[in-house]
Amino acid sequence: MGQLDEIVNRLLHLEETTSDVAFKREIVKEYVYKASSLLAVGTQILPPEPTQIFNFDISFPGDLVSEFPVPEGSRAGRDRVAWTPYRWYLKKSQGAFLITDESTIKGTDQLQNRMSVMKAIEAIAKDEDAEIIDAIIAGAHVTGASYYVTIAGGSEWDTASGDPEKDILAARSIVNQYSNVTAAELRKAIVLCGVNVSGELMKLQLINNVQQTLAGYLQSSFGISILESRDADLADHAYFIVPGMSTGHHMVYAGNAVPLSESQRVMGVGEDYLVTKYFGSKIVPETSSDAYNYRIVTIHNTHS
Repeated sequence: MGQLDEIVNRLLHLEETTSDVAFKREIVKEYVYKASSLLAVGTQILPPEPTQIFNFDISFPGDLVSEFPVPEGSRAGRDRVAWTPYRWYLKKSQGAFLITDESTIKGTDQLQNRMSVMKAIEAIAKDEDAEIIDAIIAGAHVTGASYYVTIAGGSEWDTASGDPEKDILAARSIVNQYSNVTAAELRKAIVLCGVNVSGELMKLQLINNVQQTLAGYLQSSFGISILESRDADLADHAYFIVPGMSTGHHMVYAGNAVPLSESQRVMGVGEDYLVTKYFGSKIVPETSSDAYNYRIVTIHNTHS
């Protein structure tokens, strides 16, 4: 049994064996939140961060210039920090499902209930994924050929002349050159690509006289992971991303000002649930006048 199936089965079991309505709603919310974040691809790049704030107005500190060596009996001069303001807000996603009386009587493992819950989870996960991916795309550099990788026509990843390794490592070099990323952070880099080209990275091939996949080679040699998504924005583009606090944030509302899980009895039918999830993503900008982040590099023209 997969982890998602296990979560859904636990939810249904607790829902059936618990009589307290408020507790039931909280159980449903917690399990749907956990499962949707697990199902979404983007949350592996920008992990969920709980918040009780709806609108964010934040300033990001720039780099300080140090003095070295400082003469004996002296001290370094005070360097003023340049603060970069940026803002974003949370958006609302909702999923609804019905737990019928008949399936409750039959048992918690009934297909109808499991599928209903999973559809609600999938709907929220799809929204969350799209929101994160949109933020990543908005935070990638779009001007200046030095800041992104463009694959020549005829050398797309799904063609015989394609060389994904070369393109991915070129993106890695751009991040290494223009950002302040550390070597340890680079070992946790991610390539986010569409499912229409991800298979090319999973095929067995001869690399350094060893039969292995390109994905496995990139992971073992450079610490680069491959994430595949069905998001339409990735149909012809991939993104090389170094996750971290200086890259971006995905905030999820965890307050109690409004109900996040509601239910009502549908007479003669069952219990109707509505789960609301507020979330918002933002890439940390390099400057107050630019939206991009040098820890994200676009790879253009991946698909023929």
